Amino acid sequence: MTPEIIEAAQALLDEARTSNEVAKELGLKANTLHKAIQAGKLQKNKDFKKKAEVASNKSQRSKEDKESVLGQGCTRVQERISASIGELTEATTCFEKASDVANGGVLFALPTLLANGLLDHTKKYFTLPKGYYNLHHIFITLAFAALLRIRNIESLQYHSPGELGKVVGLDRVAEVKTIREKLGILAKQNNVQQWNSELSKEWMYSAGMISGLLYVDGKVRVYHGKKTRLPKRFVTREKLFLRGMSDYWVNDAIGQPYFVVSSAHNKGLLSILKTDIIPKLLREVPNQPTKSELTRNPQLSRFSVIFDRKGYSPNSRHNFKKKT
Repeated sequence: MTPEIIEAAQALLDEARTSNEVAKELGLKANTLHKAIQAGKLQKNKDFKKKAEVASNKSQRSKEDKESVLGQGCTRVQERISASIGELTEATTCFEKASDVANGGVLFALPTLLANGLLDHTKKYFTLPKGYYNLHHIFITLAFAALLRIRNIESLQYHSPGELGKVVGLDRVAEVKTIREKLGILAKQNNVQQWNSELSKEWMYSAGMISGLLYVDGKVRVYHGKKTRLPKRFVTREKLFLRGMSDYWVNDAIGQPYFVVSSAHNKGLLSILKTDIIPKLLREVPNQPTKSELTRNPQLSRFSVIFDRKGYSPNSRHNFKKKT
């Protein structure tokens, strides 16, 4: 950078202009200007912080996202370049003042998601390599997508990446390809069941005595894809036999879910109770009577499971008592 360029850049910075705006006006690379600021050749105006405190509107953000030198919505140039060369472990989550943010209301659900353990024990069971998007960014993005009724990851491309990024606390949400790559890494670690079990135990212990009263119900999740031919099963709502998965939800006495068991094959509720649900409950339900207590009082029960007629069989009652 020549002395003339430095002088012109400093004059623009003194006007409380952003470094990206200055770089564009002078025809410089944003990274070059950032390096000059870090080296002390240029100084940001003190009024820049005051300007940053003013809430941006949707029109301003849309213009900045389109003019970003690294692509749509990639306004954190320095962090992204550092991540690309392996010098950044993860991007900083930062919620900036903004108005008219699309789907911003979903942030009201964030405290509830955190209170229910969305990010608890994630670093214990999952790891991701260094990069711009960390583990928490991926989990929160998927949780918000579910709350916003975004049916699959591919549908994220039909939403403004910059606006979704502001909701997550970043400049833009991750690309569909990036999310799929990171989910592939997490899936190979095979720790989802362990993570789910730990959360389930915590929910049961926090529920107190009502955790011993459990409701089990099965639902059919219809599959509309073409990559596999799942077995057909009867869907009550549609009154048709359709391809899909059977999900068996285990809830507490007030309807809060503990865990779900999914099956591609239609084994039926009775079979799932015997092979998957009851063994898991025996391991995880708190405050169960000991073997000596059960011996002294045969009328005691470990817990109570309530289900509809799909789980009934004349022979199942004796079998369950004998096993539990």
